[in-house]
Amino acid sequence: MAKDTYWLVDSLAIVPTLLWVMAPRQSQRDFPNERKDKRTYEAFLPKIGVLVQLSGENQLYANLSRSFEAPSFVDLFPFGPTFSPSSPELRPLSAQKATTLEVGSRGTCGALGWDVAFYHSWVTQELLTLLNPQGTVPVTRNADRTRHLGVEVGNSIVLAKGLVHRPQDGKPLPCSPDQDRILLRQSYLWSDFFFDHDPQLGNLSLGGVPEHFYRAQLLYEHPCGFYAGPNVEWVPQRYPADHANTLFSPGYTIMGFDLGWHSLKNGWSFFLSARNLSDEKYIALVRPTADARGKDASVFLPGEGRAVYGGIQWSW
Repeated sequence: MAKDTYWLVDSLAIVPTLLWVMAPRQSQRDFPNERKDKRTYEAFLPKIGVLVQLSGENQLYANLSRSFEAPSFVDLFPFGPTFSPSSPELRPLSAQKATTLEVGSRGTCGALGWDVAFYHSWVTQELLTLLNPQGTVPVTRNADRTRHLGVEVGNSIVLAKGLVHRPQDGKPLPCSPDQDRILLRQSYLWSDFFFDHDPQLGNLSLGGVPEHFYRAQLLYEHPCGFYAGPNVEWVPQRYPADHANTLFSPGYTIMGFDLGWHSLKNGWSFFLSARNLSDEKYIALVRPTADARGKDASVFLPGEGRAVYGGIQWSW
């Protein structure tokens, strides 16, 4: 990989990158007679970025890049009803490629810190679970064209400072000169992944991707090392579990709580993390299939029930 940063002026830089990827795939059968099959996937992946340095730590950026993903052995071997262990032949799949435009900003302003990005990917030959040409068995195939649009937002906001740990009468603070604070951390993903005028599926949404995903944590932090606070994870609406959009995974809300302490002197720390406090039954992950035809299918992976984790660490 070749990458460099060229500052045109003090506040403007371009960042060119060139990457070459080669991914060989080979299978071999030794008995009763020797047979081999081999595929080699390779591509040059250029990327050009523009960076605008604003005041302080604030930045604007834009990237235009190519990406590449070779089929895995699970994709290349037709496991399932059509699998024949006597044949080493790999399925004729192409590598997935995409052109992606990304623009964003990161920085801080007073009590607020942010990292925001918008991206649009034009994907060709995406590796998806689709029906075979006969329309009878779901297998990994190359879709013609798909698009991935999305927004990624992350921010942190200091809501309050100096609640119980603040200077008084000019006396130095114990543990640390910093004040305690309440910090809100948030992340939000908007995802719109869909087929682009597919002959069979039109412009339907790709299965397994929630359109909205939100996570937040409200944390009290003491400069002596103690922290505690609740967190939430929220998928507000259902989303398709198959590419034909006939089966859906429901949305969910789960709550948790974290607390811990880390020493400022001797490297000791501990934590406790409680998850899914309400013992919500929810779908954590979907492995999308081609067409469930509106019937229940074994594509859902359940989320973890109520649980508490803890640990102690010593670093030196």
